[in-house]
Amino acid sequence: QLLSKMSSNLAEGLSVQDVSRLLQRFGLADYLVFCGMLLVCIGIGILFGWKDHTKHARRQSLRRGSEALDYLVGGRRMKIFPVAMSLVASFNLDPTERTTIWAIFFGGGSFWIAKNSIHQMMIQRYLSLPSLADARKALILFTIGMICLMMTCFYNGLLIYATFHDCDPLTTKLAKEKDQLLPILVMKVFGDYPGMAGLFISGIFSASLSSLSTGLNSLAAVVLEDFVKPFLGFDLTERQTRYLMRGTVLLFGVIAVALVMVVEKLGTVLQLSMSLVPISLGPLLGVFLMGMLLPWINAKSALAGTCTGLLTMSYIVIRAQISIAMKEISHPIKPLSVAGCTYAFTNITKPLDETNHIPTDKSIHHVSFLFYTLIGVFSTCVSGIIYSFIFGRQNISEMDPLLVAPFLRSAVFPKRPTPITAVVHSFEKVDTKL
Repeated sequence: QLLSKMSSNLAEGLSVQDVSRLLQRFGLADYLVFCGMLLVCIGIGILFGWKDHTKHARRQSLRRGSEALDYLVGGRRMKIFPVAMSLVASFNLDPTERTTIWAIFFGGGSFWIAKNSIHQMMIQRYLSLPSLADARKALILFTIGMICLMMTCFYNGLLIYATFHDCDPLTTKLAKEKDQLLPILVMKVFGDYPGMAGLFISGIFSASLSSLSTGLNSLAAVVLEDFVKPFLGFDLTERQTRYLMRGTVLLFGVIAVALVMVVEKLGTVLQLSMSLVPISLGPLLGVFLMGMLLPWINAKSALAGTCTGLLTMSYIVIRAQISIAMKEISHPIKPLSVAGCTYAFTNITKPLDETNHIPTDKSIHHVSFLFYTLIGVFSTCVSGIIYSFIFGRQNISEMDPLLVAPFLRSAVFPKRPTPITAVVHSFEKVDTKL
């Protein structure tokens, strides 16, 4: 009907603009169709509402306040996953909100990209494999394992809240820190089963010692290669190298143990680990991105940009940790209660002026810790670009094309072939141009 109306109007000599204006006006037939659609929708709603009322009349008659229950809690028939996501998901664009969708995907994504691509501990593990293909397979398996581990951690958090929402161990002083809630849950669930609590503790310690040993060994290797060998006028023997690395590991281990007294004042372990690491991880990722995506930035500009990124991240992270230790920064939590506690405890009510508060005058150090890596990358790259106008630019013709991102090589080196090394035999290599 619409096409016939348009063709008839065009046949009468009307222009396309006139036909468009006519089509934007509703006539009597249009209003009748709208009213008919509205009546049909109302009839369908009444029909299904009457059927549902008839089907559940007896069940709802036994439930007092069923309408309010259905409206407020979905009749207690909702699935676990959507309820869990509604507790943690937030599309608020405020960067100071602790965990939002944007912070998790963009901030957390940048953290894990840097962690798995340029972190010295990960690179050391990649280099221990015989080939690049094996490293890729290991990375795929690692990603799958980390996804499963993160999902388990999310489920543990939901399980802890479901268990202690009516008897908060932090309020009753059964636990002093949030990191103690999981061991308390394990003792509550597996306390009657001999050996289960010890198995849990041994698993935690083995996982922690594995990461700790890798970090200490990597740190000792960095100290040896970057801080000792460049300043020595002679080569170290194998025995001297072994003693030096063992002493370095021992020294940093003692420092790590001594810093436990400081760490316990700086919030949860997860937030602390994702806050201190980006001080160097963000600028380091920024340097690699500048090298791959901004090849005209020279060494002086990259070094100055890295120092700027380190100073920026150091101020943000240290200032935030000081505010957390002084109780100047806190985040809203889910409603908790002690009404369901079955043990005796001393109920201490804090005065209003001693409770934690969220300051209204927010500054840069109030931003979510998940954005720290992204801020480090951004500050390093932007400052590196600015410094390139001061220190000059890199001569691109002298660069190795393999150091630039593959999708930029044709634009940066339009007439220059990319050299690769092809293995003809196990004992022979030739250089090839692409």
